[in-house]
Amino acid sequence: MSAEDYLYEGRKSASMQDSEKALEYFNKAVDKNPTLTAAYIERGKTFFNIREYEKSMIDFSKAIELSPEDPEAYYGRGLVYQFRNDMPNACKDWENAAYYNHPQSKEILRMCQSYL
Repeated sequence: MSAEDYLYEGRKSASMQDSEKALEYFNKAVDKNPTLTAAYIERGKTFFNIREYEKSMIDFSKAIELSPEDPEAYYGRGLVYQFRNDMPNACKDWENAAYYNHPQSKEILRMCQSYL
């Protein structure tokens, strides 16, 4: 299977709430193609959903390193910062996500008026 195939299977597993299986597929996608930004984003989302926030932060940050214009990576990392009660950094990431046209970031930026 290709990295994209593993990514697809991981997304299917995640949508069925099977985080363990999803992580297996996302790990395989990353192993096959360490520059596949979407695999890091999806794995970051899955880690976030199972409250593995440090791992989630690492994956979203790697996605930003690989694709600095990917709004989903900034949005996800912003959620991790928010969960850590680090609103200044959350708002910075959401500002970047909004700049790169993430649909939810503009709404969430309203919470950030006092941080930006």
